[in-house]
Order: sequence, then structure tokens, then C-alpha cells
Amino acid sequence: VIEVTLVDVFEKWQDLKSIKNVKEVELPMPNKILIILDEGANADQVTNEILQYLVKARGRIRSIRPVSPSLDEIYLGYVEGVEDR
Repeated sequence: VIEVTLVDVFEKWQDLKSIKNVKEVELPMPNKILIILDEGANADQVTNEILQYLVKARGRIRSIRPVSPSLDEIYLGYVEGVEDR
């Protein structure tokens, strides 16, 4: 997961899903975007492509960072995977 915080609202946030290896895009706050990557995706390469897209689209970036899942999220993912079997 990559978290992008922008200075202001970015209207074209859903277009980020068109970037290769982006699985899903969420908007938890008007100026914050969470980008979920495909499993096995090269996070550095995808981050670079996201930055290039935002700069071309005139998005004013405050920060961009990878987000690691918490232990609770890892556990829930494991438990849900076991329940699906």
C-alpha cells in the first residue's frame, strides 16, 4: 500500500487505477489517497509511476510513503484466508 497526501483535493484520483500493478485506489480523506498494489508488484517502480502521473496532472504532493499492514491486519487476513477454505 502506498499513501499519498496532497496539499488539496485531487479530482482525478480514480485515474491512478490505470497505472500498471495498481489493484485498487481508495480516498479515506479528501486529500489522502491509498493505493493498493498487486501482489508481487515492484513498489519502487509503481511509486515512481504514481509520482510521474501526479506531477503531469498538476497534483500538489505533500508526502508519499509506503504503508505496512499492522499485526492486527495481518492476523485478520490470515484468519479470513483460513475461513475461506
